[in-house]
Amino acid sequence: MTDIRNSNIRPVKADMEGIQKKIDAHRRKVTIIIVAIVCVIALLFVGYYFYSNSKSYTDYAVKSRVERNDGTANYERFAGYLLKYNNDGAACYDLKNNGIWNQAFEMQEPIVKINGNYVAIADREGTKVYIFDTTGQVGTITTNNVIENISVAAQGTVAVLMEEKGTSYIKLYDKTGNNLASGAIHLSNGSFPMILALSDDATKMGVSILDISKGEVATTIAFYNFGSVGQSEIDNIVGSYTYTGHLIPEIFFTSSDRMIAVGDQMMVIYTGSQRPEEKDMIALDGEASSVFHDDKYIGLVYEEEEMEEDVLKVYNIEGEKKLEMNVVSGFERAYFLESHEVCMLSDSRAYIYTLAGKQKFYNNFDDAIYYVFSGRLWISYSFVLKDFTENVILK
Repeated sequence: MTDIRNSNIRPVKADMEGIQKKIDAHRRKVTIIIVAIVCVIALLFVGYYFYSNSKSYTDYAVKSRVERNDGTANYERFAGYLLKYNNDGAACYDLKNNGIWNQAFEMQEPIVKINGNYVAIADREGTKVYIFDTTGQVGTITTNNVIENISVAAQGTVAVLMEEKGTSYIKLYDKTGNNLASGAIHLSNGSFPMILALSDDATKMGVSILDISKGEVATTIAFYNFGSVGQSEIDNIVGSYTYTGHLIPEIFFTSSDRMIAVGDQMMVIYTGSQRPEEKDMIALDGEASSVFHDDKYIGLVYEEEEMEEDVLKVYNIEGEKKLEMNVVSGFERAYFLESHEVCMLSDSRAYIYTLAGKQKFYNNFDDAIYYVFSGRLWISYSFVLKDFTENVILK
């Protein structure tokens, strides 16, 4: 065996500090390259997003198409599903036309109210209310008095406004149809309730009451509390506001502690977890022909006489105007998509407007269009047309 002491090989002391510096430098270089690539991709993505949203589309590519055989029906968005209803019943489907539930009934004029995962369907001037969640029917209400209107909370509680021989009644039911609270609304001659709204948590309720007893129009907004705070008050009323000279036919809660009232000349915002109070009052340019909302925005459409266009105004729930623009006239319905874009439908025509004031999409279809869903991408939508549903990408 060779003696290492006689070898020409000599041990060399490793420069560990230098090696570590080279490793760190290489890592920094790789990191910089990765960050640069990610930034470029992000910039391209953002650029394409703004480019896509700045375009006005009139065409689309069909990703999938599902045949349906619905007949004559009305359609609403319900917890990500499609709710179909008419005088003979209601049914819930996904966008692939898979049936979720189906319920037959006979109604003269169905009233449909949706909140979160619950929908209540009542027969106006009838005595029946059906309550559903995303799995099917969970309860039924049969009243002794004729139904004028209803409202449903996010957890399924239903408030029913009824009338019998000139006297108005309100009853509160849980989602299975059990009576929780009830009482008469004591009004003077010439007064009657127009609409009611139940808060998301079902503890508060607003009622808009029209009064013409003194020869002029006045509206009172009365607030009820069904929790411990309201139990110590007469008829659970925890506050009321009267607006002489104003008609206020639209009220709705956008959360458990915020209610909006929209009248012919003003919009009023109420806030409060127990006793709603006036937070702000916004002057309006007359009575809107259409009022719609989601949890973030309120949309108002004003018809312009002798004009080919109407005016769309959008406010956030704080009362700040976010949009005012001219839109197509002659539409049949307007609503917010899940993306908070405004959709307007009329027979076979569909329009989509962004909150930036851009007409994003228009098409005059060969068939009637009943509903539009926004998809996961900003250019993907689902069109519910007569007899079929198309999942599309705008192009």
